[in-house]
Amino acid sequence: MTKRPPGEITVTAVNGVPTRLRWRERSYLVEQVLSHWVESGAWWQIVARRVGTATADHIPLSCTVWRVEARGTRGSMVVDLAHDAEADTWSLVRLAD
Repeated sequence: MTKRPPGEITVTAVNGVPTRLRWRERSYLVEQVLSHWVESGAWWQIVARRVGTATADHIPLSCTVWRVEARGTRGSMVVDLAHDAEADTWSLVRLAD
């Protein structure tokens, strides 16, 4: 099952690839990049508004989505992280449980 999780996220990336994230006051180490792709168009703009990436002044035209397995002190999780390169912002758009 997947869900759209609330809350802000901080992502550390090396050469554009996420390596660490902080969500809900917990730190996670990215153990594996499972996949990545580029989303664009109306679908991404709707998601960007929902997760707070879009603002009145900036609606991203596209983003790179990284599906990663991340491990924290309470176990691992698979998440989709969206990176808006133009604004250099990250969003947690999907959490698999």
